[in-house]
Amino acid sequence: NHIIKKYKENDILSGNCPYSASKVCAEEIAKSYSKLGMKIITARAGNIIGGGDWADDRLIPDLIKAIKNEKTPVIRHPHSTRPWLYILDAINGYLLIGKYLLNIKKNIYFNSYNLSPNYRKPISVLYLTKKILKHFNKSFSYKSKRNDDKKENKFLSLCSKKIKKEINWYSKISIEQAIHKTANWYKLDNRKEFMLYSSMEVNDYFKIKKIERLLKKAS
Repeated sequence: NHIIKKYKENDILSGNCPYSASKVCAEEIAKSYSKLGMKIITARAGNIIGGGDWADDRLIPDLIKAIKNEKTPVIRHPHSTRPWLYILDAINGYLLIGKYLLNIKKNIYFNSYNLSPNYRKPISVLYLTKKILKHFNKSFSYKSKRNDDKKENKFLSLCSKKIKKEINWYSKISIEQAIHKTANWYKLDNRKEFMLYSSMEVNDYFKIKKIERLLKKAS
């Protein structure tokens, strides 16, 4: 069995393509601002999934577009694994980091945290594709696209023990729940339905009664 290294916050940063290199640059720029007297914390989230993403060359948006256009999905690196993280878990992490940052007394401060899901078994692109297609009652069929011009890590995993210990953040949503919630969002038809579903999801996750009252008035 292949042992997948879980990257920690103190591992040396490097980028083997413009995209990953840009993230390294962002970290270094943030760190330099902390030396000017600012309190800075950077958050390194896993691959975020959830409703509302329509960007190109991203797995779930590409799958949804293929499903709606009744075409066979085209995916890159089907056996690659990623730390898929539900959008509200990521947002919760950002909020908790912001709250933690406000309570730090030091004038000059820099830190970094990984935000990754709790599941232990690596989840592949192929597994996620199969589950999304199943939610839309589509047969499991896909085309694999080679993109040798873009270097991507085959296995990627993050260790989030540090943020669990220091800030008490952890992902609440399992991979099956994340896929289910994401698929349900993309099954909706219009902006009003998108907003109502998203509001209910936020309310359920954060237990915000104010949103619940607003939804009752809107219905």
